[in-house]
Amino acid sequence: MNSLLYYYNNVQKMAAYRQAKRMQSGVRLGYNQGLYASSTLKFTSSPIHIGTDDFSIEFWGNTYGSNTFYQPAVFFNNAGDGTFSISTQPAGTNGVDRVYFGRGISGNTAEDILYLNWVAPTQEGMFHCVVTRSGTLVKCFIEGEQKEQKTQTLLHDYGDVTIGIANSSNMGFVRVWNYALSADEIATLYNNGDPTGYVVPKAMRERGPEWAVVNNIIEIGLDDTTQVAVTKFLATNKPYLYELQFRIDECEYTPDSGYRALSAINASILGGDVSFSNSDVGKTLTAIIKTLDIEGKNNQLYFYVGSNKLENYTTRNLKISILSLRPVGLLAEYLPQNLMESRKGPEVEPTADVFEFDMESPYFENITPTNIVYPYRCAYEVEYVVEEMDIRTVNGNIDGVVGFGGQLGVKVFGDANFRAFQPSDVGKAKTFVAVFPGNKVGYISLYAGNAQNEFIARHLKVTIKSITPVSVPISWLDSAKQLPLSDESMEPLFQSIGGYDMTADGAPEILYNE
Repeated sequence: MNSLLYYYNNVQKMAAYRQAKRMQSGVRLGYNQGLYASSTLKFTSSPIHIGTDDFSIEFWGNTYGSNTFYQPAVFFNNAGDGTFSISTQPAGTNGVDRVYFGRGISGNTAEDILYLNWVAPTQEGMFHCVVTRSGTLVKCFIEGEQKEQKTQTLLHDYGDVTIGIANSSNMGFVRVWNYALSADEIATLYNNGDPTGYVVPKAMRERGPEWAVVNNIIEIGLDDTTQVAVTKFLATNKPYLYELQFRIDECEYTPDSGYRALSAINASILGGDVSFSNSDVGKTLTAIIKTLDIEGKNNQLYFYVGSNKLENYTTRNLKISILSLRPVGLLAEYLPQNLMESRKGPEVEPTADVFEFDMESPYFENITPTNIVYPYRCAYEVEYVVEEMDIRTVNGNIDGVVGFGGQLGVKVFGDANFRAFQPSDVGKAKTFVAVFPGNKVGYISLYAGNAQNEFIARHLKVTIKSITPVSVPISWLDSAKQLPLSDESMEPLFQSIGGYDMTADGAPEILYNE
C-alpha cells in the first residue's frame, strides 16, 4: 500500500512538473544592459564546431530592452577569425539593425556586415529571425520573408564556437542548423506567424550514416556516358538530410544545350535538381538531399551530363569536383520548456539589519557571513532600503563606489558589476539577485565610497529587509538530439543527451504563458 501511494504521489508530482514546464514561454535577459559588462545576463553553450561549414541561426524573441545600439542578441564567442552576431536596433527600439560576420578580406569589419535596419511593428512584439550562410552567400529572413543578402569578401572560419544569447529582452527559443536553410524551409519554420507551434520533424533531427562518394572527380568527354554516379547505393529506410557541395571546374558544351544536373534515385533534392551550364565554371553549388523512407530501396546521387545523342555536340567537356557530402540537420535547439532552474540555497541571515556609515567609518562592511561554504550554485534575492544618503555627486552621479558588490565569485546583478546606488533610490524599497558559486565561500559587501575619495560629507544608512533563497535559471538544455513522439508532438521536457547545453551567467527571469 505504501509503495502504491509513493508511486501515485511521484506520478502526480511529475505531472505537475511537466504542466509547469508547459507554461514556460521563454526567458527575459539582458534587459537594459550592455553585453560586455561582467554582470550581463546571458546564456552560453558548450563548444560547437562551425568552422567554414554552412549554417543557419534561428530565433524567436524581441530586442527592445538593449541599453545601447548594435548589441548582440545571438552571437558566437571566441570565433576563429572574427565575430558573428545578430545585433539590435538602438536602445529602446525592437528589431534587427545588422548582422556581423567578422573582418572582411581587407581587415575591415564593415566589408562583410549584412545591413538590415529592420524595425518591428510593435515595441514589445516577438519576431522570427533566421540568418543563413551558404559558402560566402549570407541571407537574413524576418517573419518568413527574405530581407537582405550579400556575397562576402571571404569565407570566415569560425572554428569551435560557443553560442551566446543576450540583450534580447524576451527570448522564446533559439535553433542552430548545420546547413543553410532554404526559403521554403524557413517559411515552414515561421508556421504562418506561429513558430512556437512548429515541431521540428524527426528527419531533421536524426543524423544519417555516412554516404560514400564513388568518384571525387568526375570527367566527361565527347564519347563518354551521359549518366555518372556520385555515390554508392545507401539503404537507409529512414528520411535523412544530406548536404552535397560540388564545384564546376570545366563545362564546355557546343552547343550549350542538353539537360545537365545533379539528380537522385529514391531520394529528393530539396528545391529540385541542381542544373548547370557553360557559364557556371568556377562556381561551387550546394544541394540538400532527403533520403526517402522506402523499405528495401537504395538511395543514390548521380549527374545527368547532356544529351545521349552524341552527334548533337561538337564539343562536350565536363569536369566536376565533389567537395563534400555530409549528414545535416538540427544541430542545437533551446526550447522554453527546457529552461532549468537552480535549487534553493540554505537560509542566510544578514550580519546586521542596519548599516550606517559616516566620515570615520570604513569604506565597506560585509552584509552576509564570510565563512559559509555554499554547497552548490544558488541565488538569493536581497531586499533593502537606502534610508539616508549624503555623499558628494558629480554631474548628478554618486562620486565613488557606493552600493553592493559580490566577493570571491559572487555575482551581484544590477546596473554594472555591482548594484550601484543613485540619489533617487533614497526611501525606496529595492531588490537585487546575487548568485553564489557552489562548493566555496562567498559573500556580499556594502560599499560607502573608496578610501581614496576626499569626502566633504559622507553619510549612508541602509536597512537590509530580507535575504531570501530563490530559484533562477541556471541552464538551458539542448533538445536537438531528442526525437518527438511523432512529427506533430514533442513532450514538454526533454533532458539533453550529448547536446550543447547552455549555462546561465547571472539570474535571468523565466517567462510564463498567461
